[in-house]
Amino acid sequence: MGVHNPTVMNTTLLTTVLTQNTETAFLTTPGINLSLDNAQVLLFWWVNLGTGGSTTGIQITVRRGADLTGAIVIQPTVDRVTAATNAFFSGVFVDTPGIVANQQYTFSALQVAAAVNGSFNLGCALAMVL
Repeated sequence: MGVHNPTVMNTTLLTTVLTQNTETAFLTTPGINLSLDNAQVLLFWWVNLGTGGSTTGIQITVRRGADLTGAIVIQPTVDRVTAATNAFFSGVFVDTPGIVANQQYTFSALQVAAAVNGSFNLGCALAMVL
């Protein structure tokens, strides 16, 4: 008897505009089903973005759910960046949400001290049940 561990991924950006000084969702994974209460979800993600003028940092947040109201999975920190330039961010994390049907994850970014909007260029998010 074999077991299939579900995997989902998405490369379609939710928006190309990184709104200045506002948390902006850029990727959401499709729903994934967890059949065991102790199943772990391995999250891989990356994003290439352009920072707005006078931006001093980028804060990436990962949340459970399909929007910005879900529980935070990874406590966000601010990474320093140069204003008006391209930057690349990536990460890996393991989440244990319990038995959940159609679990989604949302990835967002916040520009710190931005004078203008930035942009999302490319991105990818993958969720894999272990």
